[in-house]
Amino acid sequence: MSAVAKVVASKQLGLRNPSILAFFSDFDGTITDEDSNDFMIDNFGMGRPARRELLLKCLHEGLTFREAFRAMIDSVAQNKSFTECCELVRAANIKLDPGFKDFYLFLKSKGIPLVILSSGMSPIIRIIISNLIGDEEADRLTIIANDVDLRGGDGSPGTWGVQFRHPDSPFGHNKDVAISEFREKNPGYTIFFTVPNAS
Repeated sequence: MSAVAKVVASKQLGLRNPSILAFFSDFDGTITDEDSNDFMIDNFGMGRPARRELLLKCLHEGLTFREAFRAMIDSVAQNKSFTECCELVRAANIKLDPGFKDFYLFLKSKGIPLVILSSGMSPIIRIIISNLIGDEEADRLTIIANDVDLRGGDGSPGTWGVQFRHPDSPFGHNKDVAISEFREKNPGYTIFFTVPNAS
């Protein structure tokens, strides 16, 4: 099955689990040693200097992260199909924290759900995780992130882009809203959340 065919609607947030704990984690730069979006943008899109310029505009000139990230991903989409991007990311073998797999298996053994909360794109995240823990385990993970918009096409160059989880938010994905939605559907959980300093 092609990478495009595997793009599915986001999972429901509700969990059926007797545990009262849930562990949320950011992904790029927290679980990984390299940002997967930066990898695609720097190598197949606008390049590192232009990406850094947009980030500086976010910090100093009022450009929203949503606007900047859309431009970055669009620059990749102009050059590569979505299927190619998936294959390139898988082949890049972006490394995960060496303790992640053991930690994931520990949480699983205790019935504690692990939720990936990211501003990246869920299909890309799942590919990277599957490199370490396998497709079956990766498919079971709850990933709350942006998605990929194929715009009614086949994901060929120029026909796809990022589909923001919260398109009205200047962040594109408002993690605070996502956590609140989880709490509403799973009352009583104590949530632990690991994030990078910039998140």
